[in-house]
Amino acid sequence: MANWPAELRLADHIQPGDTISWSHAGAEPTTLVRQFLDQRHGLGGDIGVFLTGVSFSNILAPEHADVLRFRSIGGLTAPRALAKAGKLETLPKRYYDFPRLIADGLLPIEVQFVTVSPPDNDGFCSLGVTVGLTNDIMAKARVTIAEINPRMPRIPGDTKVHIDRFAAAIWSDRPLVLGPTPVEVPSSAVMQICSNIAGMIGDHATVQIGIGSIGVMLPKLLINRRDIGIHSAILTDGLMDLIEKGVATGRSKRIDIGVAVAGELIGSERLYRFAEDNPAVALRGTSYVLAPDTFDGTDRLVSVNSALEVDLSGQVNAETLGGINVGAIGGQVDFVRGASRSQGGASIIALQAVTGKGQSRIVCRLADGVVTTPRSEVGFIITEYGVADLRAKTVDQRAEALIAIAHPDHRELLKQKMPRG
Repeated sequence: MANWPAELRLADHIQPGDTISWSHAGAEPTTLVRQFLDQRHGLGGDIGVFLTGVSFSNILAPEHADVLRFRSIGGLTAPRALAKAGKLETLPKRYYDFPRLIADGLLPIEVQFVTVSPPDNDGFCSLGVTVGLTNDIMAKARVTIAEINPRMPRIPGDTKVHIDRFAAAIWSDRPLVLGPTPVEVPSSAVMQICSNIAGMIGDHATVQIGIGSIGVMLPKLLINRRDIGIHSAILTDGLMDLIEKGVATGRSKRIDIGVAVAGELIGSERLYRFAEDNPAVALRGTSYVLAPDTFDGTDRLVSVNSALEVDLSGQVNAETLGGINVGAIGGQVDFVRGASRSQGGASIIALQAVTGKGQSRIVCRLADGVVTTPRSEVGFIITEYGVADLRAKTVDQRAEALIAIAHPDHRELLKQKMPRG
C-alpha cells in the first residue's frame, strides 16, 4: 500500500489537447477527479472531458469550464448544472454506439481515470461497481490512471484488470459514492403506475428496471413472482432484495442462467457488499448488455423506462426539458427494441401524467422537438391512469389511447388538438 502515493502530478501524464474520461456512478474516482480539477490550470490548453454516465458526487461545477471543455452522453445529475450554464455539449447517440465510436477512433479519449480494488495475489484488480464503457476506453486510451481503494468490492463479470495495465496509481481509502437516497413514501401516482406495470410482469419474466421512484417501488410489487430474471443496465437495491428473497433466481433465463446481469450498481453500501464475490451477479460491458444478440437470447423481457413527455403519436422525449438537456438516450432505445423482439416480452415507457406544475406530460407535440425513442419502436405507455398499448394502433387510435391515460384535466384540450391520419 505504501507503494502508491496519495497524490499525482498529472501534468506528467496529460498533454495539451487530451480528452480525459473517468468511471461514473459508484466507481467515480473522486480523489483523482479533485486532483485533476485542482491542477487543471497547469495542464496546458484545450483539455477536454468526456462524461460517460451519471454522477452523484456533486464535484463538477460550471466554474471548471474556465479551461476545460465538457462533453457527455447526456445532462445527467451533477453535469446538469453544466448543461444549464451552457457548458456541456452532449452526444445524442445510443449508449450501445459508444464502444464502436471509441474503437474506431471517432471519439478519442487519451487519458482515463478509474477506481479499482487493490490487486489480488495474481496482480488483478477489480473495476468493482461500474463497468459500462470502462474496458472500451481502457483498450484505446494512451494512459489509464487508477485510484486504488480497499473499499471497492470485487464483483464477478467483466471487471478484472491487471495492475500492470495502469501507467500510475494513487491510494485512496474513502467511502465509495452512493446512489441517491430513495423516497421513503412514494406518491399515490407512482404507486398506481407501479401497480399498472406489475400487472404486466408475470412469473419467469426477465426485467429491466432503472433508478428513481418507480425503480424503488416496483420491485416491492413483484415479491410474489416466481423465478424472474434480471437483465438491466443498472442493478439497484430493489432488485437486490428480489435476489435475496429468492424471487429473482434467473432460473428461467435462456442465457446467463441464474445470474443477474447489469452494467453497474447504483444504490447503497449494502448493495455493494451484497454483490461482492457473489456468483448470482455479473457486471458486463455495454457491448454485451445492450447487444441485439443478447436480447435475442432473452425471453419474456419486460423493460421499464421513463420519459419526460410523450406526444399523441407515441414519440418519446427522455432527454430535454425547456431546451436544457437533463436526460440521455442511454440504453432506452436498445431495451425498447430488445423487449419488443423478446418472445413474450413487453417494452414499457412509464411517466406521471403531469409535471409538478400540473402541465400534461402527454402532449400534442414534443416541446423541444427531441425524439429519444421513435413511435415505430414504442410498445406500451403507462401512467397512473392506465396502460396504452400502441403496438398495432393507427395514428388516430394511438392518440385516443394516450388521451385516455392523460390527466383528466387535460383530456379535452388534447382531443381538440389530436392529429388525424
